Amino acid sequence: MSYFMRAKMTKFLSLIGLLMSCAIVTAKGFPDFPYSKEMDVLIVANDMQVNGIRMRAFQFKTSKDEAHIVDFYKGEWGEEMTDVLFGDWRILSHRDGDYLLTVQIEQGDHQLTHGTMGITPAFKLAEQSDRKLAKLQKSVGKDFPMLPSSQVISDIRSEDLGQDSQTLMFSNKQSIRQNVNFYLRKMMSDGWQLLGSNAEQAAELGAFALNKGEQKMNLSFVRDQGVTYGVAVTLK
Repeated sequence: MSYFMRAKMTKFLSLIGLLMSCAIVTAKGFPDFPYSKEMDVLIVANDMQVNGIRMRAFQFKTSKDEAHIVDFYKGEWGEEMTDVLFGDWRILSHRDGDYLLTVQIEQGDHQLTHGTMGITPAFKLAEQSDRKLAKLQKSVGKDFPMLPSSQVISDIRSEDLGQDSQTLMFSNKQSIRQNVNFYLRKMMSDGWQLLGSNAEQAAELGAFALNKGEQKMNLSFVRDQGVTYGVAVTLK
């Protein structure tokens, strides 16, 4: 998955989280996701984990308008479909057994209608699932170094074409420069090499790239209302 595609998926995945009734599962297999023959569908991640919860994600585009997409899924799912507006997105969702199927259509004046589709095992309840979920979420992002008081926002892991990847979003109160200096020291002491810039340029840009053998990492930071938000994308 490209860095740009992964960035677009992040908002989609956070919205999926609002719709899910999360439970720990060992899924035997995902159901097929129906789509119109007029939709051009691309697999983003055939098996992805979002904060420890397995899911499958797709992107789509079509020359047909939004109404065509909505009418198609009304025909597929009938009264068992929910249809809500959330910011710039129209979200259609449907329960298929233990799974939640979600279609997210991007609003706006576009020549093509496009959006994302996701499947999550949201409804398979197991004994002590709340306790298992709490234990799992405590481990989210724990294999990545953090400044004190940092909070993990999301931890997305997937395997695409045989390549493992992780997109970690986090926040803390330290400045962008403090974050850059911390991660440069930490990563370079662990054998990572800085690419295409020096430490001062990285601090000014709030972003830098590293590699370690065949592994690659991009780190970027923005600051808003006294909070620094970081995104670390690692390809292994």
